[in-house]
Amino acid sequence: MESVRERQWRCIAASSSLRWLTERFLGFESTMNDYRHLSLNCSIKKWLPALTCMNCQLFGVGLFSIFSFFVQPVAKEFGVGVGLLNTGAVFVLVAPALIGPVLGHFADTVSIRNIMLVGTLVAMPALLVVSVSQTVVLLAVAFLFYAAGQALYGPIVVNALLIRQYPLTAGRALAIAALGHSLGPVVLPFVAATLLDIVGWREGLRYIAVAVGLILLTTVLIGIPPGTDSNRHQDRKNQVTLGNRQFLSVPAFWIIGISISLVFNAAMLVNISYAPHFSKLGFGRADIATFIASGGLAGLTAKVLVGIYLDACAIR
Repeated sequence: MESVRERQWRCIAASSSLRWLTERFLGFESTMNDYRHLSLNCSIKKWLPALTCMNCQLFGVGLFSIFSFFVQPVAKEFGVGVGLLNTGAVFVLVAPALIGPVLGHFADTVSIRNIMLVGTLVAMPALLVVSVSQTVVLLAVAFLFYAAGQALYGPIVVNALLIRQYPLTAGRALAIAALGHSLGPVVLPFVAATLLDIVGWREGLRYIAVAVGLILLTTVLIGIPPGTDSNRHQDRKNQVTLGNRQFLSVPAFWIIGISISLVFNAAMLVNISYAPHFSKLGFGRADIATFIASGGLAGLTAKVLVGIYLDACAIR
């Protein structure tokens, strides 16, 4: 007579959807025997850095999905135009571009784990300062620090870590991390809408800053153990490196970089207009959150499909 544990494994193995997702997306084998002998701890440990990077993207780029909810109440309290506050979005976009070359160098030479921790310790206290700001100048300066801190646990360091950590399954790892981009719009707008309705923008922003800071610090400390990227120096020895002039002369760098920047940044800039625009049309915050979440859900589905087939197909 089979045990309860064996029945549980049999039910898991019988689930065709779970088998398909785990085989395709995480690379696990789904036969009964493999599930029985597979060490779940080892599997989680293998993908923990990627899941941690997903969390960083969720509370980095994904956090940007709630920016538009705060524009109108902040503009009303400070007596400024919505357009002026939307320049804060430019800070988020410009900061990675300005510190990108330096950050890329540090990502190759310094522990990425430490970079992410520093970024969190800069960004979240900056959001707390934003929540208590009494002048537009202090608001702008604090948000600039937030944008800089967010860049330290953003796509540059995330991609550097994952490409190094998962050389044979980089496409899948990057897709897992990119899920955070879409999970943010799916979940966070409802959180922001609820907080704004209950406690207002200042208290709501404080709750978000404290919660996100604690979550990021905990997940980075646990999910990226010390020495995770300790092979970076060996990687640099084994690879042929290009000088800055040679690197910038590669056409693919400009074609891919500019294309991604246009698509990605255009979507972010459109996103900041959702809440003010739909508010003028008479929609409530919950309705706006639902609209943003529907777009995030579509992106989430697309990223899962990309992650499944990216390593198996020609990227071109």
